[in-house]
Amino acid sequence: MTPSFCKTYARIGEQIQTALNHYKEEVAADTFPGDSFSPYKLKNEEERKQFAAWAKEQCKRIEAQRVEEEGGAKGGHSQSPSQSSGAADETIKVY
Repeated sequence: MTPSFCKTYARIGEQIQTALNHYKEEVAADTFPGDSFSPYKLKNEEERKQFAAWAKEQCKRIEAQRVEEEGGAKGGHSQSPSQSSGAADETIKVY
């Protein structure tokens, strides 16, 4: 919602929303970043597997930290959106 004293030059929220969702899907599917977009070249499949395991562990750690911080800020325990609603929809919201 735009305040009445603001002029709207473009409505790009949907385009940004779509782009962020495509990015999220590609990252989740391990199709981005591919070899052509990565500055780091892993030498063999074993290194790729080790890196993927490390990256997944880091994502879990970051998510746990985020949930903990949200719980502390609200004064209670917090759950991630997928845990609280049971829904699989994790659409990135852009305002």
